[in-house]
Amino acid sequence: MTNLLTLKHWLVTTVLIGSAAQALFADGQQEDRSASTNIAKTELAFRDVAIQPSLQDGYVFAGRIENRSKRYSLRSVAIRLVFYDCADRSDTSTCGVIGERHETIYVTIAPGQEETFKEPIYVFGDLLKVKGEFVWRYEVLSIKAGR
Repeated sequence: MTNLLTLKHWLVTTVLIGSAAQALFADGQQEDRSASTNIAKTELAFRDVAIQPSLQDGYVFAGRIENRSKRYSLRSVAIRLVFYDCADRSDTSTCGVIGERHETIYVTIAPGQEETFKEPIYVFGDLLKVKGEFVWRYEVLSIKAGR
């Protein structure tokens, strides 16, 4: 009889712990989803953005980010960088894509504040052998926020 009670106690405890863990995990997932939607792309302003050669093989993506949200702190920004080799910078039809990178800039910027960032961009192959003019573009893919 004692073994049966111990087994019941163990089963009840296991179920309770499992239920609590599941609830915490689901709550964390909901928080992650809402954190990525609290700051709109239009609430970020990038300034003085540049791609600079680094001392190692590659480049540095650098500049300033202003968080225009009135409520949420910026935690990170996922970006897509596309690199081109252009015969003529003024005519984009002469450009060929020579590389693409997805990077995440990890920063903590309070609402209404602005901070600098420097993100190393490691590249290989044709990107380092530009024949014409090196041109690049960036796009914000996602934003993570917090309170």
